[in-house]
Amino acid sequence: MRAYFDLIAGFGARGSILGFELCDDKPRMERVCCWIDDSGYNHFVVDSGESEPLAYKMTPTYLPDGTFDKHPVLARFTHEAMTSDAAIRQGVLAGLAAFGGDSQTE
Repeated sequence: MRAYFDLIAGFGARGSILGFELCDDKPRMERVCCWIDDSGYNHFVVDSGESEPLAYKMTPTYLPDGTFDKHPVLARFTHEAMTSDAAIRQGVLAGLAAFGGDSQTE
């Protein structure tokens, strides 16, 4: 089974999370929720760079994606991150929960 999430987190000198990128739905239509402490939230769809089967793979890029329903992502991350470091898990969950209303990009 392929991974559903990839998580990249940045930390400050005291161990607090300064930002994260949580990539979700990797097997089908990968998207990424980004939060950076001093600039807020964004949500993107990931262009994998694999549009042609026999061509060289291009660098993946983030493209605007105006919709983000945080509830399924929160539920799945809560379940799948049970064995992750508690401080990281709680920081990401708090960040996701604070993301503005459903189906929007801030």
